[in-house]
Amino acid sequence: MRKAWILVALGMLALFFVACGGGGGTPGGGVTPTAASKTPTAVTVSGELIKVTGTTDFKLEPNVMELKIGKGYQLQLLNRGSNSYRLRVPRWDIMLFATSGNDSEISKVFVPDTVGDFDCFEEFNAARHDMRCTVKVSP
Repeated sequence: MRKAWILVALGMLALFFVACGGGGGTPGGGVTPTAASKTPTAVTVSGELIKVTGTTDFKLEPNVMELKIGKGYQLQLLNRGSNSYRLRVPRWDIMLFATSGNDSEISKVFVPDTVGDFDCFEEFNAARHDMRCTVKVSP
């Protein structure tokens, strides 16, 4: 029984040293940081912001957005109507929601990778033909 306890204690001690990284000579037991590794590299993906306005007369402006293939974009819905609006762009899985008189959050960055015309529309009032838009992607 005593041998079992000694084995358990040794196993726990070994796990402790493995978890701590054992003797690297730096706080934390790792590799000494170089000047280049001390400053984190910021990885930011940004895109041109395109604002789409939902108007009081149930229209989306602009109703045609012209984008370039390979360039990054973000969308924002500005709601100037008296109803809540939800802008949907299925091609890039974008859904923006804005209550009356408010602006939506800015969408994720998307990069068009195919030339063509893609639908976008206001989802709450989808029966209104004026609340549709087109995203035209050119080379």
